[in-house]
Amino acid sequence: MSSVSLGQYPPALRTLIHLSDTHFLAGNRPLGGRYDTSANLTATLARIDAMRIAPDAIVITGDLTDLGEPEAYASLRAVVEPFAARLAAPVVWVAGNHDERPALRAGLLDAAPTEEPVTGVWDLGGLRLIALDSTVPGWHHGELGDAQLSWLRDLLAHPAPLGTLLAFHHPPLPSHVPLFDILELRDQPALAEVVAGTDVRGILAGHLHYSTHGTFAG
Repeated sequence: MSSVSLGQYPPALRTLIHLSDTHFLAGNRPLGGRYDTSANLTATLARIDAMRIAPDAIVITGDLTDLGEPEAYASLRAVVEPFAARLAAPVVWVAGNHDERPALRAGLLDAAPTEEPVTGVWDLGGLRLIALDSTVPGWHHGELGDAQLSWLRDLLAHPAPLGTLLAFHHPPLPSHVPLFDILELRDQPALAEVVAGTDVRGILAGHLHYSTHGTFAG
């Protein structure tokens, strides 16, 4: 028996959970003295769980912790990984300007605690997800730099069956909030030149603490 379709479009081929800016602190200290980030994330994951979706990945686009403390990364991992394991979905950890690369790499990736950018590539059943590191240690604005853009260019030279998504912290979009332009991703034309004419279908980002969407480089 064929499946019943009530709409004009087929089901989505791939589904992602996109979260951002969890800002965990060691000892579950309240962020800004008032926000229980662990409780907020736990409640968010419970709402997602109630949707009964089967995601192909969970992408968290930066500011995973607020101060880059090793204990905060351990606490975040303890909340997210059991949830992800239950859904059988990989977790894509993306670095943000509040993160510290050495502690992030050691605490979440089981990798050497170096200052190397946190990047990676995932094949999600034909949908390619590329994580970039737009952080600039010690600063709040974002940059991708020549090395990452060259690496990205080489990857995009070979299209993926279902296209490509990029994930990094600083959104390449204007902000309507006054003074937020000091936080933006710099040298956006260089990124636009790399993605032009490729199979990139979307960019996932965070950083600004409000929901927005738009087009970049077409």
